[in-house]
Amino acid sequence: MTYEPLATLLTIDDEDVIRRSFQAYLEDSGFKVLQASNGRAGLEVFRAEHPDIILVDLRMPEMDGLEVLATVVREAPDVPIIVVSGTGMIQDAIEALRLGAWDYVLKPVEDLGILEHCVRRALERAKLLKENKAHRENLEKQVRRRTVELHDRTLQLEETNKRLQTEINERNAAEAKYRSIFENAIEGIFQVNHQGKLVSANPAMARILGYSSLEEMTASVEDLAARICSDPGKREIFQRILSDHGSIQAFEVQTVRQDGSPLWASINAHLVHGPTGESVRYEGTLEDISEHKRFEEQLLHQSLHDALTGLPNRALFMDRLSQAITRCARQNSFFALLYLDVDRFKVINDSLGHALGDQFLIKLSERLKTVTREADTLARMGGDEFAVISEQVRSLSGATLVAERILEELSVPFTIDGQEIYSTVSIGIICCTGYCGTAEEVLRDADLTMYRAKSMGKSRYEVFDNALHEQTIRLLTMENEFRRALAKSEFELHYQPIVDVNTGVTVSLEALLRWNHPERGFIPPLEFIPLAEENGLIVPLGWWVLEEACRMLALIQKRFPLPTPLSMTVNISAKQFSQTDLGQKLAGLLQTAEIAPGSLELEITESVIMDRGEAAIERLEELKALGLRLFVDDFGTGYSSLSYLHRFPIDMLKIDRSFIREIDATGGHAEIVRAIVGLGRNLGLGLIAEGVETEAQLAVIRTLGCQMAQGFLFSRPQPAEGIMNYLEKDFTRRR
Repeated sequence: MTYEPLATLLTIDDEDVIRRSFQAYLEDSGFKVLQASNGRAGLEVFRAEHPDIILVDLRMPEMDGLEVLATVVREAPDVPIIVVSGTGMIQDAIEALRLGAWDYVLKPVEDLGILEHCVRRALERAKLLKENKAHRENLEKQVRRRTVELHDRTLQLEETNKRLQTEINERNAAEAKYRSIFENAIEGIFQVNHQGKLVSANPAMARILGYSSLEEMTASVEDLAARICSDPGKREIFQRILSDHGSIQAFEVQTVRQDGSPLWASINAHLVHGPTGESVRYEGTLEDISEHKRFEEQLLHQSLHDALTGLPNRALFMDRLSQAITRCARQNSFFALLYLDVDRFKVINDSLGHALGDQFLIKLSERLKTVTREADTLARMGGDEFAVISEQVRSLSGATLVAERILEELSVPFTIDGQEIYSTVSIGIICCTGYCGTAEEVLRDADLTMYRAKSMGKSRYEVFDNALHEQTIRLLTMENEFRRALAKSEFELHYQPIVDVNTGVTVSLEALLRWNHPERGFIPPLEFIPLAEENGLIVPLGWWVLEEACRMLALIQKRFPLPTPLSMTVNISAKQFSQTDLGQKLAGLLQTAEIAPGSLELEITESVIMDRGEAAIERLEELKALGLRLFVDDFGTGYSSLSYLHRFPIDMLKIDRSFIREIDATGGHAEIVRAIVGLGRNLGLGLIAEGVETEAQLAVIRTLGCQMAQGFLFSRPQPAEGIMNYLEKDFTRRR
């Protein structure tokens, strides 16, 4: 069964998810929905399909929404256009409305019913405007045609007297109909001579201006232009445009009604010429757009304020920060910026739920208002982050005093839903005098300082200094170089032997990552591994290490065939261990790697395993099922739970080098190692001592029963060529 859609709608948006959600909802409501993913494609669909209404985003590739809007208004001014955008910039909203948008809806659209309401309202308005226009055009056409007919028939007055009377009656009827429209129109209609005197007007004109009757308005208003537009400068602009172009459209003025209440009006007017072509008066319409202006004000407030707390949002804050920086540079004055982040807010949100978490943020914002000055700008930057611009303080001590007041105020618990909640904030302070950079740079430095306060214990403030900035620049530079190093293959593996303490032969190798920087040489892993873990690059880097280690192991096993093949241990990072597809990808790697089964060993730190509990057991069992051997690296430095440890399907414990380092020639400080060895043997696990550097240390761990060791005593980590030479000697010794 087919049905006629209510209207054809074109949605232009570069986000596929948004277009599909709009299409699904509006088609269910009876509309036919067309789509376009960018402005240029949208204009092609518009010209081909002639939709009844258009929804358009502002920020799109190739052609933005404002250009689409201007083009459609120029080509088809009667087609309604609704801007649906998430830019949050009031300038964009105002510019869109100025160019001819009928409505403006902010993304994300939480309730698509609101969008449907806007569409239906726009279509209804378009329909009424179309009918009104058609009616006026038809009426004017009839009047012109009848006038011509009347003129022609006057030449045949004697013969067509009866018919002429009929025509006159029809003309009177048309004029009466026009008069009815004139008197009952919603818009004010007026005629004014060049002296500003009102020639005629309809009742709507008097009603809009707040007069009780047309007669009262006529008697009271001597100069209509001055009455409607009290600003002489704007009145002069109106007159100049009308004189230069003969007409004016949508000229907005702000005035008052007769009772003093505010009124926003839009004027359309054109000049009326006499028989000889001279301008005799002008006439036009006056529309009350106060409701539309209230909507603009509401839109402005929504776009610049946080919906939850009512505080200025990031957009308004950045604008005010830019103004403060400009004033500071121009007047060589001083201001302070405080950046706040709630400590452990995730715990509050998870324990109370998001609804009560929102109540907490509202109460927090109210507390912050009480300890900041009225002239300060307090804003919610998003989530649980707030910021304060204070131009009233005159020194660093004044700024720290504000921070101390905030910390003191928040020391009092919050009561939410009958529960007392203690919460603190970490505060970063930056003081600006003279020119201090762009708003983005100042906010970045304040944010960095806040995170330093959080890292140093929370519930405190820290003041920005250049050392922190320089450290950040160094980290940023290293991150950029790190990404370049991945692309240019600057990473390489070195290998350190793991030997049998009783025979001295090599049984395995540990693959160790090195960064061969083109200018700085080899960079220690402790400098770049934390950076890689922080920015997420540790995962692709970790897979490269696994693939390269397997390739090298295949070469070693082929060159040095042994009854028990040499094995290779590779470290797995916490993030790589948490990847849901770890087992699947390792299975694929083992399938393609030409290595002996069971010769790839994974080292996982004690803390990574312990932090994940039952989930770690499931993941380890999955890896064990692939034939991998599993080592616990740096054992003894974490907080192992013996109730968990015996359940882990692991093969080997690697005793951390810090314990081995304490062993001296007499065997002192060996009790911890003895305890770890005893624990491992009781659990049926192998043991490797890391960091063995002296014969004395080797003798002690051999006596204690540790089976394997690695360290500088046997070999430093070596590149591929060096380890091959080492293994060649080891292989020769075996024979």
